[in-house]
Amino acid sequence: MFEGGAVRHLALLVLGLLSLEGGAAMASPSAMVPGPGGEVSGIIFTGVDIERLSVLPGVSAVADADLHDVAASYLNKPVTLDDLRQLGTDMEGVFQDAGYPYIRVVLPPQEMVGGRVRFQVIEGWVEGFVVSGTSATAKAQAEVQLATLAGKGPIALRDIEATVARLIRVPGLTSRVSIARGDQGPGAMRIIADVTRQDAQVLVNVQNLGSKSIGREGTTLFVGVPGWATYGDELEMALFSTWEADEQVSGQLSYTRGLTAEGLTIAIRGAYSEAEPSGAVATFGTTSDSVTGGLEFEQPVYVTGDDFLSAYLGVEFGDLNGELSQGAVPLSEDKTRVLYAGVQGEIAWDGWAVSGLVEGRQGLTFFDASREGDVSLARPEADPQARLARGEIVVAAPRIWGVEVEIELQGQLATEPLMAIEEFSFGNYGIGRGYDPGAAAGDSAIGFGLTLSGFRQQFWGDALGGELIAFYDVGRYWNEDTTGVASRTIASAGGGVRFVLSDVLSADITYAHPLDQPVGGGESRPGGRVLFSITTDGRALWNQLADFGGE
Repeated sequence: MFEGGAVRHLALLVLGLLSLEGGAAMASPSAMVPGPGGEVSGIIFTGVDIERLSVLPGVSAVADADLHDVAASYLNKPVTLDDLRQLGTDMEGVFQDAGYPYIRVVLPPQEMVGGRVRFQVIEGWVEGFVVSGTSATAKAQAEVQLATLAGKGPIALRDIEATVARLIRVPGLTSRVSIARGDQGPGAMRIIADVTRQDAQVLVNVQNLGSKSIGREGTTLFVGVPGWATYGDELEMALFSTWEADEQVSGQLSYTRGLTAEGLTIAIRGAYSEAEPSGAVATFGTTSDSVTGGLEFEQPVYVTGDDFLSAYLGVEFGDLNGELSQGAVPLSEDKTRVLYAGVQGEIAWDGWAVSGLVEGRQGLTFFDASREGDVSLARPEADPQARLARGEIVVAAPRIWGVEVEIELQGQLATEPLMAIEEFSFGNYGIGRGYDPGAAAGDSAIGFGLTLSGFRQQFWGDALGGELIAFYDVGRYWNEDTTGVASRTIASAGGGVRFVLSDVLSADITYAHPLDQPVGGGESRPGGRVLFSITTDGRALWNQLADFGGE
């Protein structure tokens, strides 16, 4: 049974299935009698005849001529049975190099006539599939994915990998896939899948990463509910509040739905947030609220068990309002409308993992969007129709001497002053740990984050794990307007510990120390802070408590 990256091992297991009903037969001594030194007595090998036994729905990826080329180095000289067996293996290698590992080249019992040897080629093809499980929804979702393989042949490894990867990405679906021998002739295979349906996911996070003015400590409740759509769907909700509820509250709602078996999805998102800063600015009764939303389509371009590349296209809107005197006096009004497109992907090999994205964004004039020169803009010189490019890459290295290294690089490039919501922001929620979120921002920016984790220890019968972490962040930003900071570099560093309690709870506790003033306008450099972020899986915690109570 196989999940995820283990799908490659299917190619190895299935080789024994690709044979004649009576089993693959090698040449018998009575058919080919070895002479002195193991040679086939008195016969010079002059050529091969290819007999294809599989009745394929499609055209073979390897032509007979390609197999004759492989045999060229064996021709016109005495050969042993081992030589002929090796030739069969070499022919299989041609198929495997082309991405078709479900192959068997058989040397059947025969008499060599005129020095020619006959090889039988059996190529794998999928005659159908069987899905088992107790959930009718999970079975229907798996069947529609596996149906893309039914009747397909010759079958390539990438086809199996892509299908399993799409199964893994169906929200709420857990699947285990294997391959069995079919009964419709040589090379016939049957895909076997056992599927289960997951329950809703409930996560609770508490942290103190927020800014001083609108509340440092906050709690987030996240709920993800898989749906019943044939191609998979999921409803996600997140609610956030600072511990003083009148400082900041927000809610987000998103719905993602698969549209095709090939992985095309549509996502609809919306969010609302309001804040009432404390401290010095509270004297003026400053408040703000925002409504944001978007629509996005995503299509996988390349998918395997561990790797994927997808393209996406979407539109976003945002209405952000600032007021004085508890909302009585308008201060600013930003209405952004943005069209964006990009590609994103992940790849993993030999313990390395790389993920990233590249995205282009263009401000629009539709749907009552703000215009350049509007007096109500939060940034007076901002161009609501500006365009920008944005990118991100994260590289995680395998552990060496117990230490893992993760490098994150983010950036964006703009040639015009941007709306406030489109600026690159430094702070605790990204690069710039130790600074309040939004303490520094720019139209263009580049940020680098280095995180080291290691010296892992296990406690309580391996139920609790802990390791040390250390980080260094540095970034530089540029602004295109005349009133902002032209350019500046900021950095921070720190370290702490990370704990994981089974699959129930994870916690990061870090001391973060800013190394520079965020804007360089004479303000004091922020002092060091102890940051914490603790997340618990509500469903796993409930199950643990139920098990404990039942003992």
